[in-house]
Amino acid sequence: MNSHKKIIFLAFSMMLMHMVDFMLIMPLTPYFVENLQISVALIGTIVGIYTFSAGVSSLFFSRIIDQIPRKIAIVIALLGLAIATALTSLAWNEASLLFFRVLAGLFGGPVAVLATTIITDNISPAKRGKAMGILMSSFSISSAFAVPIGIFIATHTHWRFAFCLLSALLLGLVLLVQFGYPPFKQELANKNHPVKNTLVKNRAAIAAFITIAVTTVTLFALIPNLANFFVMTRHVPMQNLSFLYFCGGIASIISALLAGWLTDRVGPITVCIIGSVLVVFALVTQINFYLIPVFAFYMAMMGGASFRMTSVMTQASEIPEPSQRGRFMSIQNSIRNFSMAIGASFSGLFLSRASDGTLHGMSTIAIITAIGTVFAPFAMLYIARCISTRGQAF
Repeated sequence: MNSHKKIIFLAFSMMLMHMVDFMLIMPLTPYFVENLQISVALIGTIVGIYTFSAGVSSLFFSRIIDQIPRKIAIVIALLGLAIATALTSLAWNEASLLFFRVLAGLFGGPVAVLATTIITDNISPAKRGKAMGILMSSFSISSAFAVPIGIFIATHTHWRFAFCLLSALLLGLVLLVQFGYPPFKQELANKNHPVKNTLVKNRAAIAAFITIAVTTVTLFALIPNLANFFVMTRHVPMQNLSFLYFCGGIASIISALLAGWLTDRVGPITVCIIGSVLVVFALVTQINFYLIPVFAFYMAMMGGASFRMTSVMTQASEIPEPSQRGRFMSIQNSIRNFSMAIGASFSGLFLSRASDGTLHGMSTIAIITAIGTVFAPFAMLYIARCISTRGQAF
């Protein structure tokens, strides 16, 4: 395995572990209610606190990441996540579970940041699209497989064993990094010779942060409510949801890999336009007019979202100077995590349950998501102009 493949494998494994740690808790919440006597009102908080905590730690990590050797940072972040995940398996009440999930998020945020950063450090822009596509597929893989595997483990053994197994995998990854990888390529920040401009003064960086925020908020206003929409409004049987989400995950995996391959050949903006068209088409034809089957809608929706996210992340990776890559990725990851929480929260303002049991307000959310989707290609055109007129845009 050549060095580039080893880097991509490690980055993918790190991002996958981070996403599985976040996703795994969702199918296990009924066990928390039954075994730990946790109130159902707290379940949303327990699920979402990981993302919020990851956003906080990513923001803090942005101040120090470029002053720490990558290998040391990776080992510490993975080891911390492994310990926090193991502690989750020992939770005895809602307070302990909440605390351990906060702790996991504090380490999970840096793990995700470092996964993206080592790709940017080691893969040239000409080949980075494929690498980013593989990295972005980790979310889809965790969605398609982590949920059913978590349910299987909890059903046949105990819910605590699922977290023990994930912790063991994380410890294995720590050993692999420590003994299987040399120090990673990195340009350490020099306090005595600061870069010419800060990220705050970088127009391309600010535009990229805004793009991530807008697209993530509008997308996650929709995604958490799709299950209720499918069941309440489109009358999809509950037992079919697992297969529906599996199909969407597979479509997202294929799309992320294809988007990475295309990005290296036709550029991220073209790929973003393709993804945006897919998403808007899916939203309008299903949520607003019910013109296509639910399965076709969800596969098109998740596939288009993967196209867009892969292209946005690939273009953004070209913005920072080498000595600021870690900080840029940390801030970007923090914004993404906070935006997920904001999107999921504010969507409740538009939703209500009608007397016939259907879910009202999804058409409004679909329009908001479509606006955020259309915004992305125009923002990327602006970012490309900043990069082309000012080199690295600094």
